[in-house]
Amino acid sequence: AGITVRTVSDKALQENRKRVEELARDLKSVSDELAPKAEAMRSRLKELGPKPDEKAEPESTDITKERDERDRLLKELDESVKLARALAVQADQIMTAIADQRRSIFTNKLFERSESLLAPQLWLDVAGNIGHDLRALGVVSRDTLNRIIESAGAFGTLVLTIAIGIVIIFAARMRRRALTFMARDAVFGEPTPFRVASRAALLTLISLLVPVTAVAVIVTTVDALNILPNRVEPVFSVILWGLVYISFVRGLAEAVLSPDRAEWRAIPLSNESAARIVWIATNISILILADSTFETVSQAIAAGLSLTVLTKAIFSILIVWTLVRGLKSIVPAPRTEGAEASIPEAGSSLTALLRIIGWSLVIVILGSVLLGYSAFAAFVADQISWIGIIVTLIYLLARLSSLAIEGFLLEDTRFSTMIRTASGLSRRSLEQLGVLLSGAAQVLIIGLGLLLALAPWGVESGDVLYSLKAAIFGFTIGDVTFSFAAAFSAIVFFGIAILVTRAVQRWLTAKYLPHTQLDSGLRNSITTGIGYLGFLIAITLSLSTLGLSLDKITIVAGALSVGIGFGLQTIVSNFVSGIILLIERPIAEGDWIEVAGQNGIVRDISVRSTRIETFDRTDVIVPNADLVSGVVTNWTRGNLIGRVRVPVGVAYGTDTRKVEKILMEIAEDHPLVAMNPPPAVVFMEFGPDSLNF
Repeated sequence: AGITVRTVSDKALQENRKRVEELARDLKSVSDELAPKAEAMRSRLKELGPKPDEKAEPESTDITKERDERDRLLKELDESVKLARALAVQADQIMTAIADQRRSIFTNKLFERSESLLAPQLWLDVAGNIGHDLRALGVVSRDTLNRIIESAGAFGTLVLTIAIGIVIIFAARMRRRALTFMARDAVFGEPTPFRVASRAALLTLISLLVPVTAVAVIVTTVDALNILPNRVEPVFSVILWGLVYISFVRGLAEAVLSPDRAEWRAIPLSNESAARIVWIATNISILILADSTFETVSQAIAAGLSLTVLTKAIFSILIVWTLVRGLKSIVPAPRTEGAEASIPEAGSSLTALLRIIGWSLVIVILGSVLLGYSAFAAFVADQISWIGIIVTLIYLLARLSSLAIEGFLLEDTRFSTMIRTASGLSRRSLEQLGVLLSGAAQVLIIGLGLLLALAPWGVESGDVLYSLKAAIFGFTIGDVTFSFAAAFSAIVFFGIAILVTRAVQRWLTAKYLPHTQLDSGLRNSITTGIGYLGFLIAITLSLSTLGLSLDKITIVAGALSVGIGFGLQTIVSNFVSGIILLIERPIAEGDWIEVAGQNGIVRDISVRSTRIETFDRTDVIVPNADLVSGVVTNWTRGNLIGRVRVPVGVAYGTDTRKVEKILMEIAEDHPLVAMNPPPAVVFMEFGPDSLNF
């Protein structure tokens, strides 16, 4: 009912969203608690069996009573689970409706049209209300001064004012001293990429923490004294936190661009361009503070709407003027001797992109002001600073995390050596881990930046986090509930099962099977079969973790069989043939075979194919189906004794007895030639140009 009211505020919608989130969590807990109980009750009913028909022998009263009671309980549980799931769906629908309404409110407010800056009526309204607004400002100022004097006294007011001034001056000097200290070369040494990024991050942090501390002290003191009227407190807070905003923006711009020291600049720009961008960022933040202050004062004195429209339009024009002045002097960094060619190109591309974005924003803001969309113009002007801060922070943090992981894990440092020693990981494995960590860190930073960038557009983190939680903890499609948490658990179980299978295979290969009298081919068949069995167990565990019961797996297998019938029959044929080779063992690893005109030693029998190493050290991959259905010659199937024919041709007129003697000596001296049965030299034929033995 709360979201069906026509005139509902954004604040009320947010409160309703929180209530629905709590209800959705309760519903999920109820469903998770009752669903296993219903399954257990259903299993007990299966053990009791169905009711006997009229012709069958009647069962005992106890069994009938037990079945009826469990039927009743199962029906109640099923109804409760169905109701909880139905209400959970309704909660999701309400959440979607709330998000749609909030976006609609934001859009209507953003694109609400007012008088244009060129419209005479706007200036006439402001002129007509200026007397009332000035009188209201005077009343509020006198009330504030009287409230302060009544609370703290004249002397206390003077002391408080001086104390606030001292805190602000002290914070400004501390900020300047800290930035000067951190900017010294002695602290960071040579400007390597990591040192440049870390220096920029530290300077930004100092520019934020020092004024935040000072403002927190001032706000806490003023709130404790309770000397400001309620409608003046927002003005006071906006001014103080606006000073923090200006300090942070300027500090971030100076830290990343370093206008006075090009060697510490994180972005390839010229000195003039860097200084000009710092000037643009500082002035835009000052104008945003002034606009926010005027808007808060207007709310405090209940000024007319025309004054708010005019001030927003004027400050938007001032921001446009600041952009126009700054964009004219933004140029890429000049090419220096010994510098890489890609750096000036990167600087040129970045400068061109900045100029295009800047002039586009100038056109949008100026056009919105002239057409009467002052709220939209002010919003876009505010987003220039906000998006610029977010993009700069994302760039700085992503670069810093990437360089830090690269320095600690990918390079040969003491830290990486210690990790390799403690974990037993190889250098390549540690490098892969470092690349994965770097990618995960950058994805996390970019995701957080997107949330911050979308916040002014009416998309709160709660909206996104609710969707993420729904995806992580489960969403239902049909009768199956999918979740990333279940998927991650399935992957973990699958990995553990595979690791256990590999450990068993290694134990069999290295410990147990060498002490048996089994030949190498049978040993390989046993270890390979254990691998297949472990893989099937791993798949079964994973599917059960995902919540797929046997009937659902049967449906999936039936659908998969259709695909097998159309396009996977060759793969399945090779797979089944591989199993036949392992069980029947017509060939085994180490056998000398001949198939399809290829002679060689069997080196590996895998799921789909068999690898044969020929006598010229090349690998021939033969599909298992060819080995099962084709003709295969196995020279060493029964034993290692076989006759090898070596043709030798000699010229006509050669002493045949001498040839026979030499060939026999060669055969008898060879270590692989058996003496029983003994080798033999046989004259075969008169060739066209040789006597063939």
